[in-house]
Amino acid sequence: MDREEAEEVALDAATPGAAPLQFVTDVRDGYLYVRVTGDYSLQGARDACRHWMDSGLAHLHRSVIADIRGVRNFRASTVAVMQRFELAQGLVQVLPPDIRLAIVESDEQFDPERFGELVMSNRGMMVRITTSLDDALAWIGTWRDSHAAAPATQER
Repeated sequence: MDREEAEEVALDAATPGAAPLQFVTDVRDGYLYVRVTGDYSLQGARDACRHWMDSGLAHLHRSVIADIRGVRNFRASTVAVMQRFELAQGLVQVLPPDIRLAIVESDEQFDPERFGELVMSNRGMMVRITTSLDDALAWIGTWRDSHAAAPATQER
């Protein structure tokens, strides 16, 4: 199991005293697990995604689980719809188009309307937002199983 070091990504200056977003990547069986922690800001999230993409790991793995349950100040009740729209649109612009992304949120972070998921799906991204790691694993696994190499053709 390969592990990457935690990488700090600076938040925008408009958030004094906030803990920068950090992510730890872990290459697991058939997918990349990304755990994100720190204080949420739109610019900080964009910077973190760009930094993560620049690291090259996202280009090596087509199935990704992003666990953001450790991100503070990102509650469905306090993050405006327009900010969710901008975040979802920004993810689509930064991530590879053929990535399959499962995002695991806490109950407080989860938007039951699934607005961010809808925005990303409408822009062609294969995405699932859930509050369950098991659900994310099942969703990633279903896709991996359906895209597994076909058995070799038997000669007749």
